[in-house]
Amino acid sequence: MSDPDRPRPPRPYTPGHPDLLAPPPAATPAAVPLVPGLVRLLLVLVALALAGYGAAGVLADDLYLPAKRAPGTHYHGPAALLLAGMLGCWAAGLAALAWARFDPVRRALSNGRLLATLCTGGIVLMVAGLVAHGGAI
Repeated sequence: MSDPDRPRPPRPYTPGHPDLLAPPPAATPAAVPLVPGLVRLLLVLVALALAGYGAAGVLADDLYLPAKRAPGTHYHGPAALLLAGMLGCWAAGLAALAWARFDPVRRALSNGRLLATLCTGGIVLMVAGLVAHGGAI
């Protein structure tokens, strides 16, 4: 006869007992870097140059933005400040893109919200700078 105080081992396939016949869970794939190493370095250098150009334009109070097949435009005062902010947002977006990873489980970028916020902020600052340059402010 068995001892009533002694716990019995769990029966197979009861809750809380591991199913020893089930296959092991599939390994989740790791996040993959979106940009290879050399391109990552190039993106960071372009971002630094873009931010530096915007800062130099604000310090000189003459931010020149070239145009394709047309003469560029010189921006001064608040317009230069807003457009330099645009360049800074886009430079930060390039730097964030350099370290972005693609998560195959979520099927999304690791810092997608940050990238979207920086790009949207750059567009808003660009429109505000163009409105300020047009004399509305």
